[in-house]
Amino acid sequence: MPSTSKRQRKFMAAAANSPGFAKKAGISQSVAKDFHGADKRKRKKAGSPSMIAALTSENKGYA
Repeated sequence: MPSTSKRQRKFMAAAANSPGFAKKAGISQSVAKDFHGADKRKRKKAGSPSMIAALTSENKGYA
């Protein structure tokens, strides 16, 4: 399940990467990792700017 806000995304990323922070915040690190992984997949799905530029450029490399 991806995060619903930028604040939640940052919180889950911090909890996923820091066991101490996750414990202090009262969230299991596995749940935070699930959220963080879903956010990464969502971001990757949209495509990177360089990938989009390569697909939409006039010069596609055909000679």
